[in-house]
Amino acid sequence: MCKYQILLTPVEAYFFGGEKHSKSQQGIVMDYFVRSELYPQQTTLLGVLRYYLLMKNQCLNPQKIGKTNEANQLIGKISFSYANSGEEQGFGKIKKISPLYFEKKHSCFYKENQKYLIPPLDNQFRLKKEYGEYLLEGYDAKKGYPSVLMNIVDNDSVVDFFKDVNKSPDSDFVFLQVDTVGNKKGLKGKSVDDGFYKQVRYILNTDWYFSFEAE
Repeated sequence: MCKYQILLTPVEAYFFGGEKHSKSQQGIVMDYFVRSELYPQQTTLLGVLRYYLLMKNQCLNPQKIGKTNEANQLIGKISFSYANSGEEQGFGKIKKISPLYFEKKHSCFYKENQKYLIPPLDNQFRLKKEYGEYLLEGYDAKKGYPSVLMNIVDNDSVVDFFKDVNKSPDSDFVFLQVDTVGNKKGLKGKSVDDGFYKQVRYILNTDWYFSFEAE
C-alpha cells in the first residue's frame, strides 16, 4: 500500500476550531471573543484529504458531489462521526492517517526537512521527590508548561511556539498571532454597543509546514 506525505501551508492568516461566546440574560449573543486553534485537528486533516480526492478526480460539481458512486469509492459514504466511534467507519481509498506533526524547510545546515512534534507536557522536566511526593523539578505554576515543538530525530532540540523576546532575535519560532477587533453594525450602519468582537488568527512562520502521512 502506498504511503503519502502531505505538507500544508496556509496562504494567509488561518482560523481553526472553537468559538467562545458570551450571552445576555435573554440568551442572545451580544458580543464574542474567538480564538483559533494553533493547528488543525485530525478530523480537519481527514476532511482536507477527502476534499482533495474528490477535486482531483473531478467529483465536485463544483462544491457538491457529482458522481455519487465514484465518490463513495474514493472517500466513503459518510463523514467521520464521534457518535459512531465504536463502529468501523470506512473512508474509501483512505485507510489511515498519521498524527499531525510540523516540518521546517531544510537549510544549509540540513539536507532534509526537520520534523517536530508537540512533546509530552513533562518532557522538559525531571521528577524529584520532596516530603514523600514526586514533583516536576524546575516547573513554575505561574508560567505553566513551555509551549514548544520537539525535534523528532534527537528528542532534545526544541522550538518555541511564539517569538521569545528574552532570546536572541535570530531564534526560531513557529506561529505569528493576528488580532482583529471590531463592532457589529446595527441598522443604518450604526455601531452596536454590545456588538464588540475580537478574533485571533495565526500565521505559520516562514519555511514551516503542517504535515501528516496517509495510506
